[in-house]
Amino acid sequence: MPHPSPTPPDAVTWLLQDLAPQSADVASVVQNDTNAWSVSFRDDSQLQVTWLEGPPRLELLARITRLDPLVAREVLEGLLMFNLLSADSRGARMALSASDRSLYLMRDLPLESLHFDGLCDALRSLAGVSGQWREALTAQEARQTTSSTFPF
Repeated sequence: MPHPSPTPPDAVTWLLQDLAPQSADVASVVQNDTNAWSVSFRDDSQLQVTWLEGPPRLELLARITRLDPLVAREVLEGLLMFNLLSADSRGARMALSASDRSLYLMRDLPLESLHFDGLCDALRSLAGVSGQWREALTAQEARQTTSSTFPF
């Protein structure tokens, strides 16, 4: 029997409903489930937002790219080193999906710090950083024929 999705507080739902109409760079917010939304920006970047409980928080998730199974070790080391900088990156961290080797950038926003401007800033920041990682990994993939090191 599937577990029911956690229900976010009304204030969280209202924040997400107000996001597109009140933000010039947000193209749309689509609710996918009781506790999940897709946020699309006008520059075509997209984030997934999920309400989680225990502790109550919003998880922001940006898919960066699929990693080749033979990705260079220094690339993986660079991605893992980023996680050590999570205090400097406002809590952002990397994750790798085992099922399809997709690389994700994620950040949690605790309930007590959720407000409109903070949510907008966190979404923009995560979208921007994920775009930078996407560009860096694309450039690294193009250089794989040489013996260059990871750019970070």
